Amino acid sequence: MIQHKSFYLPSVRNFFKTIFWLCIYTTLYTYVKAEDSSADCKVTNATSQLTYDLSGLKRTEDWKIESKDFNYKFRMSVCRALNDPGNVKQKENAGVWGSKTSEENLGNYNMTPYLIDDMLFLKYEGGENNYCKTTDSTYFYTSLIRFICDQTVDKSNPPKLINVFNDCAFWFEWRTPIACPVKMNSQSTSPIGVFFTILGIALAVYFIGGVVYNRIVYNASGVRQIPHWEFWRDTLDFTKDMILIILAQCPIPIFQPRRRPGNYRNLPRDEEHILIDEEFEEH
Repeated sequence: MIQHKSFYLPSVRNFFKTIFWLCIYTTLYTYVKAEDSSADCKVTNATSQLTYDLSGLKRTEDWKIESKDFNYKFRMSVCRALNDPGNVKQKENAGVWGSKTSEENLGNYNMTPYLIDDMLFLKYEGGENNYCKTTDSTYFYTSLIRFICDQTVDKSNPPKLINVFNDCAFWFEWRTPIACPVKMNSQSTSPIGVFFTILGIALAVYFIGGVVYNRIVYNASGVRQIPHWEFWRDTLDFTKDMILIILAQCPIPIFQPRRRPGNYRNLPRDEEHILIDEEFEEH
């Protein structure tokens, strides 16, 4: 008789160890990407599940703004540093350039928009050594941009300066269809979904591939087609035994082991001895 051999894979332990760490790594990666969605110029309203994505305003050429009311000229970027920061402090991080009597970095660029009552904002603030001095105090240069969803204007519509505070803080308003929210995909895969998806695919490849291999190479049939079927049989038996042991500890009568009637355990001790003596007398 030819002894059957299950098809070869690395040991079951090593196989599932590899799959386990692969699932953990992929799940953590998906989770981190989901948490860092705001770092991609996106923000999602947790209540309405509407997502605002400003990455459509990112371009190589800086946005140019001119305000005759305040005698200012500006260059602005979204989701990136300015392409032409001029001669300002911290030019590598500048998000808004402004010029009135001198060139100034009016705020380092920021990729994290935020919501206040469904109003979308992006705030640029000056960094270290980038101060705005007034007669009363010293402030960081700050540029606040409010985005308004407007489908009637073109995507190339630039922002407008609304107000200026002490030549230190600047309020911009930007009407653009890019600021219109979109419904978040409810069927997007969560980290837990990714974990079980990878695990399910790995198990499917393992079992289906193993069955095909055993049938073709070893001409196996029945349960012997299953890869490492002895391991799975023992695992099933162990699981059944553990379930029975756990249920036997439950105080519910239906789970208690039943004793068969008709044995001596149900008789008083004296009657049991009488029956034994009578049996010896007959023989």
